[in-house]
Amino acid sequence: MHQEESGSRALLPSCYKCGRKHEGKCLVSSNSCFGCGTIDHKIRDCPSVAKNKRDNS
Repeated sequence: MHQEESGSRALLPSCYKCGRKHEGKCLVSSNSCFGCGTIDHKIRDCPSVAKNKRDNS
């Protein structure tokens, strides 16, 4: 089993739009940030993603 499928993610159904296992609304066709869901930036620039917080410190 892949690391991303371990734990609670393994219990989630596969999304019919993107094929991945996730909770809530699928953002794949919404042109939104995959980190926080807003449309003013993409995940690489998301202030809510921990990786970006470390890089900008």
